[in-house]
Amino acid sequence: MRSNAAKIALPAVILVGASIAVSSGAVQAAQCAPISVDARVLLSGPYVPETGLMGDALRTSGELPTTEPYRDLGFIMRGGEASTLELGDPSTSGPSSFVDWMLFELRDPADPRLIIATDTVPVERDGDLARSLSFTVPSGDYYLAVEHRNHLGVMTEAPISLTSGTIPMIDFTDPATPVWDRIDVIDGGAVIDYHGVERQIIDGVAVLWPGDADHDGRSLFDGSGDDDPAVVENAAMSAPENILSSPSYIVPAYVGSDLNLDGNAIYQGQINDPTVTANAVFLFPLNITNDPNYPYLIEQLPLDQLGEARTDSCELPTTQPSLPPASDPRSPKQPILANTGFSIFESWPAVAVSLCMVAAGLVVTGLRRRGNRRGSRS
Repeated sequence: MRSNAAKIALPAVILVGASIAVSSGAVQAAQCAPISVDARVLLSGPYVPETGLMGDALRTSGELPTTEPYRDLGFIMRGGEASTLELGDPSTSGPSSFVDWMLFELRDPADPRLIIATDTVPVERDGDLARSLSFTVPSGDYYLAVEHRNHLGVMTEAPISLTSGTIPMIDFTDPATPVWDRIDVIDGGAVIDYHGVERQIIDGVAVLWPGDADHDGRSLFDGSGDDDPAVVENAAMSAPENILSSPSYIVPAYVGSDLNLDGNAIYQGQINDPTVTANAVFLFPLNITNDPNYPYLIEQLPLDQLGEARTDSCELPTTQPSLPPASDPRSPKQPILANTGFSIFESWPAVAVSLCMVAAGLVVTGLRRRGNRRGSRS
């Protein structure tokens, strides 16, 4: 600290867990003790049903950042900004190894569109969190929502009661844990019933739906240029190191287009990321026609808005929330993860030509073999 710092009258910054509040310097009242919540959540992209664990390739590859990514990605935040972690030994792995950062939100019980407080914390391979969530808000009832940068988030079906001194557990991996549904999505004049499909169920375990590379709140496989495979394609084709403009170029980076969280964005080839979105769309129970253009695999969260700060001595109006840049015309549900490019289907002609060449080669080989057999008979 600089020697003259004590001469300047500045408000004290109080760090409680990862939630940040600004105080006038007065001692906080007892009711302002931090409120804690435990949660469990699993991500479909890196989830391995055979083990019941998620892969931690982001950590072992060194791609997992030591500071939370959500503020820089444009998510609404009020607390948890600049949270940090120790990654541990990348050569070892276990159920408690870190997989990726998660964003949790407390939302207004009367209007769940309003975000009251946030916290960021890494999720471990078994779905546990690296620590309990911590929020500096008055005791009361709040919705608890969870978001991820390329999976579809969910929220508790009803507000939960939070008080200092008690730590409730919200297990989003349990299909029996009720979650909130959108009732404003209409298909063919009828409201879509999302009850029971808000999360993907794999062998009796609930995981967050994957495939939302640009986090616009929807996993879309084929959408005429605004689909998620287009984001993966652009990540590969625009990589400066991809000097040959190869669609199979592997981008080793921490980006939204890495949908299976293996540390690489891959557009074409083995373990490619568009397959993650395709599988999600085709496996979505409401897509009964297996339509690749199915547009209704949508995040089951209200549209985000910044709620009023709770001012009863826990969080003063001077607290500065993190908001998307004013110059960004998109909604907070559309942070910048990657630029969009062409649809995966627009690159299919090249793939088709390659397949035709392979087929032609097989035909020529067959004709040569037949000719050789005839020559040997003569």
